[in-house]
Order: sequence, then C-alpha cells, then structure tokens
Amino acid sequence: MDVKPRDPLPLDARTLPAQYYVDPDYFLTERERFFGRTWVCVGREDDLPGTGDSIVREVDDESLIVVRGEDGEIRAFYNVCRHRGTRLLTEPEGCVGKRIQCPYHAWTYDLQGRLVAAPHMDEGPRFRKADYPLKAVAVGRWDGHLFVNLAEQPAPIEEQLGDLIPKFRPWGMGELRRAPPDCLRREGELEADPPELLRVRPLPDHPPRASSSSRTT
Repeated sequence: MDVKPRDPLPLDARTLPAQYYVDPDYFLTERERFFGRTWVCVGREDDLPGTGDSIVREVDDESLIVVRGEDGEIRAFYNVCRHRGTRLLTEPEGCVGKRIQCPYHAWTYDLQGRLVAAPHMDEGPRFRKADYPLKAVAVGRWDGHLFVNLAEQPAPIEEQLGDLIPKFRPWGMGELRRAPPDCLRREGELEADPPELLRVRPLPDHPPRASSSSRTT
C-alpha cells in the first residue's frame, strides 16, 4: 500500500514489531543489504585532485582506500594488506605518492593495486607478486560524486540513481568545486573551518584490525 506522509493511516495499520528496531540480526541483515549491495557515496572527485591523493572511508564495517592513479583513474581497494591483514592507511585523507606501503612488513602496492614489492618473499619458489594484488572495490561516478559498491558484480550505478540523473542534471553538480578558504572568512562572516562546510566529513581513525580471510592470503 502506497501511503504518503500526510495521508491518514488505514484503520488496520500497525507499526513494525519491536524486534525490527532492536534485534541485532535484523540490524546485520539491513546493513548488509543496504551498505553491502548498493552504491554508497564516499566523497567528491575533487577530493582527489592529483596522483596519489587518497581518502579512507568505512562502509559496512569495511575500511576502504579511494585513490587517484597515475593514469588519472580513481580506484578503490579494501584497506587491508594481503600479507597479514594490517590496515594500510589510517589517515582519513592524504597523498600516498606513487605507492601504498604496509607499515608492518613493507609490502608495497602501486596505485592500481598491484603488489610491486614483498621483502623476503622472492626467495619462495612458488611466490608470485601477481597473485596478491589489493582487493578492488567497484567505483561509480555521478555529477562529481564518488560511489563505491561492495558487491562482487554490482548493477550499474545508473540503475540505482534512476530518475535522479535527469532531475539533478540542471544543477551542474559536476562543475562544483571547493571554494578557497579566503572566500569563506570575510569579516568574520563564517567561523567554521572551511572543510567542514564544503566536503564530506572524514570518518574517525580506527586502530588496525585483522580482516577476513577473503581480503588477505
């Protein structure tokens, strides 16, 4: 039944049972369904203006790296080293240069997620760097916004956005850019820190934690 917010409720209407609000199993199911299978906005393309610029976001309890490569492409990876599951980056934003290096055993990845250095592992006759890239996450773009999707084979982002695409096209959001700080501090008009006003707020740091075996070796 399609009931609009201001419509009177039918006489037989009922609220959801209490367990839908408090049961941990329902919470985990909803979290996986909404955040584990759909496109989630994690920032703006202008958050990553140059090679190696990166942001760290958490989606469905997974820490993710979003980084701009040397080819200009923006990619996302699980923030987990393939060696021992150590968290690779802890800062919510920054620039990694041309490499992402694990702080534990110095396994090093390029900006396409390929393993390029694994100290002491070259001695193993069966070890191949090509077998241990970072686990990639799907990235979608829309009008300057960046989205990620944790599903293995996600539907195109256009399917989820639907009518929003033509509806917001006249806004030209893809052309928006963050204003310089000087534009925001004229005669004390605004006291808040500019990044708090104009960009996605970074998530707080989290200590390194072991990840699921599907992300590591």
